[in-house]
Amino acid sequence: MDASQLREAAVNDYVSRIYRAQNGPPISLYIGYYRSQRTGESIHSPQNCLPGSGWQPLSIRRFVVNVANRPPAVLNHYVVQKGLEQQIVIYWYQSHCHAEASELQAKFDLVFDAIHLQRTDSALVRINTPLDFRGEADQRAERFAAAILSTLDAFLP
Repeated sequence: MDASQLREAAVNDYVSRIYRAQNGPPISLYIGYYRSQRTGESIHSPQNCLPGSGWQPLSIRRFVVNVANRPPAVLNHYVVQKGLEQQIVIYWYQSHCHAEASELQAKFDLVFDAIHLQRTDSALVRINTPLDFRGEADQRAERFAAAILSTLDAFLP
């Protein structure tokens, strides 16, 4: 793969931030935007890259987020562990004002958009926070996901 192909396969723009409420645990936000995707050059699932970096999956489920002025969104809720540290990872694929949990459905949407809209841009949105034993991590992460969903459309094409 030459340098121009490498640039095309990589994320074109991203946001990586850490948020923290007063005296609260951190919430990490990553949004990777891909201007164009092709075969072999597309967003890959955190279910693939997190185990590759040493995080072991403990559980995965989907949940629904209701946000005003948009259809309900189904998102992924993934619990991972590395050593003694456990994290909740919430992620989804975002394209054209649509959030999608399923990697397969996101690929179908990409093909549809390529044919009908002549565009293959999309983003991966990932939120993670430490899993605490008070049971607040789920609520914290899911509330944050709802807040991100309510503002994301203004920032992505």
